[in-house]
Amino acid sequence: MIRNIKFSSVVKYGCAWLIPAVLMALAFMPEFQPQAHYRTLRAMSVLERWVQLYRQEFKIIAPSLREVVEYSATQGPGIASYDHYGYKLDIRYLDQSTTLIKSWGNINFSDKNHKFARNLFLAPKEWAELFPVVIHSYPQPPVLYQPAQLISSTSYNKHYSARLFVHHQTNQRTLVVVHNDKKRDPIFLHTSHQPEELMWFPGSSLLAFTSHPEFSLKGPLHIYDVERDELRSVKFGKESGIDHKKSTTPKPYVAALAGAEGDKLYLYITPYAGGSLHPDRLFRSRNLYEVQATVVSGRFRAAVMHSASQQEGPVRALRREYSAPKMGAGGGLQRSWFNLKPAGTVAQSIRRWHEFALRAQKEASPLLPYALITLISLCEQASFQDSALGTSLSAQMYRHALAYAKLAAETPSYPTWLRLVSWEAWDRLKLRQRTSLDKIIPTYHPLE
Repeated sequence: MIRNIKFSSVVKYGCAWLIPAVLMALAFMPEFQPQAHYRTLRAMSVLERWVQLYRQEFKIIAPSLREVVEYSATQGPGIASYDHYGYKLDIRYLDQSTTLIKSWGNINFSDKNHKFARNLFLAPKEWAELFPVVIHSYPQPPVLYQPAQLISSTSYNKHYSARLFVHHQTNQRTLVVVHNDKKRDPIFLHTSHQPEELMWFPGSSLLAFTSHPEFSLKGPLHIYDVERDELRSVKFGKESGIDHKKSTTPKPYVAALAGAEGDKLYLYITPYAGGSLHPDRLFRSRNLYEVQATVVSGRFRAAVMHSASQQEGPVRALRREYSAPKMGAGGGLQRSWFNLKPAGTVAQSIRRWHEFALRAQKEASPLLPYALITLISLCEQASFQDSALGTSLSAQMYRHALAYAKLAAETPSYPTWLRLVSWEAWDRLKLRQRTSLDKIIPTYHPLE
C-alpha cells in the first residue's frame, strides 16, 4: 500500500500543512511585528529614565545595566533589560557624564550590509548641544588636521557630524556619528578599534579615523562611509611601501593624522615597537602617506601610497592656522582652542594654556592631551630662558614641563603617538636634555 502513494501527493499535502505552520510561527516572531520597533523605543526611554534616577540618588553613573535593573526593582516592579526583538539592551558610557541607550534593533546576521543602520539609540536631552555644525576651512591648502575636530566636526555636505568621547576611568574611546537633524540622532557608534583621531575626507561623506596599535593589525587607518553605512580598515599593501613582506605576525603601527588637500588625506605612520617615540622618528617625510578614496560601482576603495608632497613643515600634526572655521567654532571649549593665539609673554601664554587644560580636564575632553603636550613644549622653552625669566622661575617651568610630560605619558586613554612622544620628552627632561617638541609645536609667543 505504501508503494501506491505518489510522491507528488506527499509534497502536495506536506506543503498544505507546512506553509501555514511556518506563517503562524513567523507571525509570533518580534521581527515581524510592527509594534516591536515602537515598544523597543519605549523600553529604551524607560531605561534611560531609570539611569537618570540612579544618578540623581547616588551621584554617580550606574556602573552597569544590572545595577539599574536591580535599583528599579527596589523601587517597584522593576524594568525589563531586553528589547522587543529578544536582545539585551545596552548602556554605553561615552564619558563620565554622558550615556547612550542602545538596542541592536531588527538584526539579520546573514545580512552584512547596513548592519549599523538597524541599531536604535536613545540619546540624552542635551545631546544636540554636543554636536554643533562645524566645518573647518582655511584660506589655502593643505587643510591641516585640527585636534579641535575631536569635539565636533561636520562633513562637507553638512549632513553629518562626528565626535570622539573619552572615558578616562575605563580608558574607552568612542566615535559617534550623528545626523544633523534637530535631535542629532546617532547613526554610528564605534569602540572596537579604540579610535584616536578623526577627519572627514574633503568633499565627501567619508570619515577617516586612526586607531590604537593593538587594535589595528590590519592597518592604523579606518574609513566609514556614512552614506552607504560601510566601515573598512585600510590595508597598507605592497603599493604603499610598508609591510609588504609576508609575515606570520602582522606589525602594529602608530599613526597621526596630518591634513588633507584636494581629495587626498595625509597621515604619518611608523611601526610600533614599544617604548617611547622620538618626534623625528614619526614626523619625517618618509613616514608621510597619502590616502585617496574613490567610489567604484557603489563601493569605495582606498589607495595608499607614499606622499610626494614637499610641504614638510605645513603638514606637521600640531601646526595650525588661526583662521576661524567656516561654520562657527562649535562649543565653548572648541572656541577657546581657536582663540589661543600667540600674544603676550611666555608666562601669559603658559597661563592661558594651563587654564584651557583645566577646563578640558573638567569636561573630560579629548583635547586635554594636546593641551598638555603644548604645555610641555612651552614650559621647556621657558626653562632654558634664564636671562629672560630668572633662575628660580626657569626651574619652576622645568618642573612643570616634567610633571606635564609624566601625566601625558602615563595616561593610557590618550592617543598613542602623543603618549609615546610625551614619554620620550619625559625621559629627556629627567636627564636635563632638550626635547624636539618645538618641531611639531611652534613657539606661539615671544619669550620676554
